[in-house]
Amino acid sequence: MKYYTNNGQVATVNGDIAAGRRYFEAATKNLSTVTTPKKKKDEHPAPAVNSV
Repeated sequence: MKYYTNNGQVATVNGDIAAGRRYFEAATKNLSTVTTPKKKKDEHPAPAVNSV
């Protein structure tokens, strides 16, 4: 994906479509930084309690 930066240069992002979309949206909004979403931690279910 190619897009124009704030400096008027053309930037290219290869491979990661989601990252390219974030960079493009930030560039169109004239933002100087792009944040990446944090990954959610997988929650493991609590172990079962067996009582007799």
